[in-house]
Amino acid sequence: MTSGTSMQIIKNEFSNLENSLGCKLNYIHVKVTDIKNKAEEILSLILDDSWLTKLDDVLDKASFISRSKPTIELLETLLKEVDSKIGAEFGEILVSCSAQSVMEDNHAHEKFPLAELWKEKAKGNPGFDFHTISPSELLFFGEAKFNSNVNSYSTAISQICSFISKGKDLMELTDLRKLNVKVTDDHLKPNKKGYIAAFSVHNNFDEIFNVIKSNKKLRQHLSKYPELYFIGIEVC
Repeated sequence: MTSGTSMQIIKNEFSNLENSLGCKLNYIHVKVTDIKNKAEEILSLILDDSWLTKLDDVLDKASFISRSKPTIELLETLLKEVDSKIGAEFGEILVSCSAQSVMEDNHAHEKFPLAELWKEKAKGNPGFDFHTISPSELLFFGEAKFNSNVNSYSTAISQICSFISKGKDLMELTDLRKLNVKVTDDHLKPNKKGYIAAFSVHNNFDEIFNVIKSNKKLRQHLSKYPELYFIGIEVC
């Protein structure tokens, strides 16, 4: 199974968490096979401003254009300089975009523009990194973590829990509704939301999902949501 010209999906499986709420856990292992080509794909996606042309409200469009311009310029420079080495900034963009592509191509989710394009900071996004909405209209908030040396799933899970406790998902709903009319007041409810932890992986691929299932923060803070995705991105 593949997703795009530069990625290969190695594993795509799910299980239900053993609790009365029936939280569904999805684990996906993705291999990025060509970094340079993937960077070109990401650059093409970032330069695609069709999401702006779809906005009806003149003020919304002007605001998002102003927010996106410095970020696009920064990312364009960064992505054009990518070679065989991956720095932290490109690494997180790679993880975010790869995860969104998997959700779109293999789970029929609609993608939102990458969060860095519509938030006010050109660098250092203070909230969730990416978003999707499922065919059943569950709204997913995604967090991307990259580390060039270690598997970074625990960091991604911890960050999601921290953002939820700070209400970052609620803060983003106003902008998300402007970007997709399927976002409604219903998405204030826990049963209409899900979360995606996307992270770099380097080894122990078959064991990671078992470790994630027993993660304390997941069980204490995330198990009340109907569906969670854990996407490990391996860069060859």
